[in-house]
Amino acid sequence: MKKKKIVKIVILLLVLVLAFLLFWFGYFSPRLIFRDYEEKLREAGERYFEINSNLLPREGRPYAGVTLETLIEQKYLDRLYAPYSDTMCDVEESVYRVISQDGENVPYVYLECGSLSSSVDHEGPEITLNGDEEIQLNLGDTYQEAGVESVFDETDQEMDPSLVRITGEVDTTQIGTYTITYQVYDSFYNQGTKTRTVQVVETLNHIMDQAGISTYQGLVTDNYVSFQHMLFRIVRKNEDGTIVLVSDDPLANVDYSSSNARFDGSSLDQWLNEYFASFFEKEYDDLLEEAAWCDDVVTMNNYMTTDCSRTSSEKKVGILALQDYNASLLNGQSYLDMRNLFWYANFDEAGNPWTLSSIYAYPDRVEAMEGSLLVNVRPAIVLKANLPVYAGSGTELDPYILVDESPARRSTLLNERHTGEYFNYSGYLFRILDTSDGMTNAIMVRSLSDTNGEVSISYQNEGAKVYNPREEGNIGYQINYEMTNYIDTSYLAQKTIEVPIYQERVTYLEEHSSESYKVLLSIPSTFELFSAKGKLGPNNGYWLLDSSEQEGVKTFVYPVGNTSLDVASDDYTSAGVKLKVAFLEDVYIRSGSGTSTDPYVIAR
Repeated sequence: MKKKKIVKIVILLLVLVLAFLLFWFGYFSPRLIFRDYEEKLREAGERYFEINSNLLPREGRPYAGVTLETLIEQKYLDRLYAPYSDTMCDVEESVYRVISQDGENVPYVYLECGSLSSSVDHEGPEITLNGDEEIQLNLGDTYQEAGVESVFDETDQEMDPSLVRITGEVDTTQIGTYTITYQVYDSFYNQGTKTRTVQVVETLNHIMDQAGISTYQGLVTDNYVSFQHMLFRIVRKNEDGTIVLVSDDPLANVDYSSSNARFDGSSLDQWLNEYFASFFEKEYDDLLEEAAWCDDVVTMNNYMTTDCSRTSSEKKVGILALQDYNASLLNGQSYLDMRNLFWYANFDEAGNPWTLSSIYAYPDRVEAMEGSLLVNVRPAIVLKANLPVYAGSGTELDPYILVDESPARRSTLLNERHTGEYFNYSGYLFRILDTSDGMTNAIMVRSLSDTNGEVSISYQNEGAKVYNPREEGNIGYQINYEMTNYIDTSYLAQKTIEVPIYQERVTYLEEHSSESYKVLLSIPSTFELFSAKGKLGPNNGYWLLDSSEQEGVKTFVYPVGNTSLDVASDDYTSAGVKLKVAFLEDVYIRSGSGTSTDPYVIAR
């Protein structure tokens, strides 16, 4: 029994000793060390102001202070570390202050070391502003200073807002970001600060309002917008301030294929909102509003209407309706006119979607066509209201810029740049489609050419005319092995392509088989971005990748820009070659801005 009792006593003593040690080193000793540090800071501060007495408070200057950082730098004090730690005391927040109070200079010490800090008030007053802390003004607007609502301090409680000093100016005649600063001190001369940011911008809404335009009409030349490095045109400003844009160029050839004569759920809807919209980077995607798109029934008796009686559900991307085109006409002309044949969103009484081309005059230029045909697509989007314009004058060569992106620096890798940007290579203009596996996938803007003009090829093999890079005489074989005579391949990488093979028609949602090939050179699919013929495109037609087992059915862009499913009863139709290639991951940018007029110059 005695042994057990002794053991208990020993255990109890050990627990008490351990508790004492924990209390000593965990609580009491650190505070003793901290108080010693406070005294050292006080002594160092006193010596500093003995030598620099001219800095002490005087009339018009009731406060003086010196930070721990300055005292250490000027050798008044050694570095101080938080007790039992290798972390230095805060050299910027820790300060020795002298405040003039009732004609006397009263010293105060504030020290901050890890979790320990002096009990002296060190927090500045909290300022609450009238109005918003971030304001956006249009160029030429008047800035009205809203002032301060209230000031509160833990020591001084409610303070007079008139004590706040307001500095900074806003020049609404110059685009830019301006800062207004609000400062106030409490009785311990702790500073409280608040800022208000005022951004002076030119918005698309303001530009249109100043010009008195809600809908652009005729052959206008100042409604260009750069969006995701693609040229769009402003169509109109809606009542809620949102702004409708449409692509200036056709971007692909896609079938409409609607099962219920509606835009919702059609092949075109899915191509636009699942494929095309996936290329929008976040900075651009954040600018968009979802919207309902007009897809009502239009007959030849009312094809000139501007009223819409039916719309789709809200979508991020749509296409214009005939009503939009009609509203854009001025003296029979429109900036929307192009020779290419385009889908418009409406349907006729038989459920066929409408197309329009300015090759012909009204009424021949409008025609309802079978939805399974491959026709040019010009996507339309809706911008949020009052978006600032960072640059540009709205012309084709100087479009409005809505995203303030960092320009490419010299030696920037090509695969770090953006969809839609342009670059030169081997004498040809290319456009970035996307980047994957470190490589840059790009599509030629024009076609391969030689001294005699654009290069043309045709199927020279027997049997089915299905794209096949391994079959001699096939256009796939000619493209991969013979077109190297027309372009330098030293920057290019071999890449696996999937060749879709349809049983009959080539349509976006149609099930199909496919064959995989590893190639150096290929051509784009009709459903790929930038595969359609735009303003900068080739003079003649060119082949597309998609194939069909049905005799005579091949994808091909005609010289005027339309795509055919049945290009020939003659199997030897000749067409140009607009390449799709992958650039190696070490290709970098030497110069240029990535636009069509100032494309990147690249190197390895």
